[in-house]
Amino acid sequence: MEEYYLEIRSIHLAAATLSGLLLVSRSVALNAFGGAWARASWARMLALGVNAILLLAAAALTTIIGQYPLANAWLTVKALLLLAYLLLGRTALEARSVRLRWAALAGALIAFVTIIWVANAHRLGLFE
Repeated sequence: MEEYYLEIRSIHLAAATLSGLLLVSRSVALNAFGGAWARASWARMLALGVNAILLLAAAALTTIIGQYPLANAWLTVKALLLLAYLLLGRTALEARSVRLRWAALAGALIAFVTIIWVANAHRLGLFE
């Protein structure tokens, strides 16, 4: 499976990017414009599919590199931030209060950017 590392990493990065874009577009459409499509079943299923691909690629990458959450600090941080991103993203789309939805989106984006920072810091040897 190691021979597919670059391909799996590319899938992981593309899925992460698409996940973030879907969250922002759905949340802004809902909160700023009242876009009902943001809560439509097809939009939820698309986001679920992208996030499933993201997690499957992440699991494959951890197996290839032999590093795992709870055993390696940087992956533990990423896993906890991912959980925060998913929960805040859900709140950004499902909370009753518009103010809470905006706040949850901001929190989800902070978690998303921090996940990217942790991954790059590890890659550069800054976070072991």
